[in-house]
Amino acid sequence: MMPVQMFGVLSIECHGAVLQGRDLGAAKRRAVLELLLLARGRPVTKDALAHALWDGHPNPPRDANRTLEQYVCWLRARLSAHRDEARVVIVTGTNSYRLNPEHFDIDLDRFDRLLIEAEQAPPVLRRELLQQAVDLARGDVLEDAPFAPWAEADRYLYRDRIARSHVWLSGDLLADGDVRAALRHAEEAQRFAPHCEYAVRLQMVAYHALGLSDMARSTFHRCRIELAQGLGVDPTSATVDIASAIDAGAPAAELIVSLTSALV
Repeated sequence: MMPVQMFGVLSIECHGAVLQGRDLGAAKRRAVLELLLLARGRPVTKDALAHALWDGHPNPPRDANRTLEQYVCWLRARLSAHRDEARVVIVTGTNSYRLNPEHFDIDLDRFDRLLIEAEQAPPVLRRELLQQAVDLARGDVLEDAPFAPWAEADRYLYRDRIARSHVWLSGDLLADGDVRAALRHAEEAQRFAPHCEYAVRLQMVAYHALGLSDMARSTFHRCRIELAQGLGVDPTSATVDIASAIDAGAPAAELIVSLTSALV
């Protein structure tokens, strides 16, 4: 199987070489590959591929299907060691193409499996599985194609999943007393989901536990400004209550138990 990295810069380990960027073709050839990878083995019609590549383009090809066939032929040759393998790697269907999942080990699939396993695992194993997941997901999906409209839905979906993984991991670490690591993961959660208030609450409590209550207050005020400017809303009562408890000097241990029990 060919390991495929879709978090961050797209790369494929293929027959002893790591292919990325123009190794995977010019922009439109690479776009066909991205669309097929995002489909994860499901057929993608030629009409859908053509729409993604040339909708609104000032100079679309006269014969889009013929051009797509040329792109797929090139990709098959690039991803195959010999001709017999080519049509098995990218399979032709009825007016469609699909990647053969038996030939690709996609990091998005590995990430999803780790999250599913973590949901059912006991705390110690859960932390290990979540750590493996966030180690995989260090960047956006197809980060080197930031303006590709076909990647937007998956990009937002995985931002949410990555943020959730960091939140769970932060909560577990905070409950276990590893406050600095918990803070780091709470900050990472907010990097992927800027308006995630649970990540803000984890940061506030972590700062309070470290004796940095001023940083906790600063985090709350920044959250309030960002929510107002970005969404036109105020922080939820749960976030306000944490801020008020920190101002009142509530013991950090009590706040940690209260906050992390909801993640169990």
